[in-house]
Amino acid sequence: MTKKFRLQSVLKHRKLMEDRSRQHLADSLRQEQSARSALDQHRDHYQNLNSLLENQQQKGIAAADLWLFVTRLENQRSELRKLEAKVDALEK
Repeated sequence: MTKKFRLQSVLKHRKLMEDRSRQHLADSLRQEQSARSALDQHRDHYQNLNSLLENQQQKGIAAADLWLFVTRLENQRSELRKLEAKVDALEK
């Protein structure tokens, strides 16, 4: 007597794989959204610092304060590059 091949186990496995794929996609989308949000916040902060520096320069700024602004802007720029790379990697 031959045993009939049942498709239920194949369908169950396929359903499991689809569920895992959906979960992976949802996780990836959440990570991308989080990275984009962080990038937007850092861009806003960078622009605010830049505007503040320009205002201070027009009023006159001490060399030490100028150095602090420039250092902070460079750190923000570096952080922005890292976040942009992270967002690019998540988009792929």
